[in-house]
Amino acid sequence: MKKLLLTMVTVFLISGITSCTPELLQSQDVQPEACCGETDPIPPPPPPPPPDGNN
Repeated sequence: MKKLLLTMVTVFLISGITSCTPELLQSQDVQPEACCGETDPIPPPPPPPPPDGNN
């Protein structure tokens, strides 16, 4: 039971230390990502090579 409690306390402590803060998020320059047709279309792959008749 003590190991479970120690594990839970450790997990919450580490997650609290490494979590994002609003001040940290405001200080970073966040660039919006392109979405839903805002970028050039991806060209299709090249056609496969013709089949070789020497099997």
